[in-house]
Amino acid sequence: MALLQTDYVTPITKQVLEERMAYAGGTPLFFDGPAFEVLSIVCDLLVAQDSHNRIVNIASFIDQRLKENTGDGWRYNNMPTDKEMYVNGLKGINETSSGDTSVVDAAGRSFDVANLYICDNSVFPSTLAVNPALTIMALSLRTADLFLSQKSKP
Repeated sequence: MALLQTDYVTPITKQVLEERMAYAGGTPLFFDGPAFEVLSIVCDLLVAQDSHNRIVNIASFIDQRLKENTGDGWRYNNMPTDKEMYVNGLKGINETSSGDTSVVDAAGRSFDVANLYICDNSVFPSTLAVNPALTIMALSLRTADLFLSQKSKP
């Protein structure tokens, strides 16, 4: 990754990123196989990578953190645990290629309204217990990239 060779990345950040990029992942520890596959697809889509060109196996890190029951931030006591949130969030994802059970396709394009792209938290299957700002930003950038790639095709 070219960014790692610049002054924009501190030595410690570079070390952590290189370690994460070198980790290929393994057998899921917390999720079952199908849930882990959905999580992997979601993570890959959010950072514009695919299973064949995966830079960082984000799903494996999430799976490991949930198995070890470690968190990286403060939360209200009455909020569901991270484990509950991930399990319930993944259950809400229903992959579809038609508007029978979904509002938008994988690119965020509405099935019902021509040329309408939705790229905010309204496409989430349920309410989140954590701040979704970064997820919404990633989703918006991904939707814009997909939109622009569609427009460049003849």
